[in-house]
Amino acid sequence: MNAPVPVCRACREPIEDPDDAVHLGHEEGNSGPGWDIHAHRAHIDQAGPDPVAERALARLAQQGVKPTGVDLSPRMVQLAGERWAPLGVRIEHGEVLKWLAADDARYDAVYSIFGAAWFTDPGRV
Repeated sequence: MNAPVPVCRACREPIEDPDDAVHLGHEEGNSGPGWDIHAHRAHIDQAGPDPVAERALARLAQQGVKPTGVDLSPRMVQLAGERWAPLGVRIEHGEVLKWLAADDARYDAVYSIFGAAWFTDPGRV
């Protein structure tokens, strides 16, 4: 059985040459194991964070909320931080439960787009 051909996050085209596929990170799925994020070597700087999560954080910031996003991919954290920090969005790197355990801040709400809070005992979040 062959592994699926990765798709470039920037141009949305298949990456046929395995040597041209750069692994950028992993996104959790809504109801499953999630997926790896790849880009063509030439498109690394064009690939960005998931637009759904970005828009949610930006919209919250525009409404006066001080949102914090947590992502496993250092590259996605960097790109999202550069784009949304001027609006007051805070983007952190880490696995969300470990990150929350180490963070002293208190939050009024926890919202999970990709399942981190969906499959977790609410007492741990």
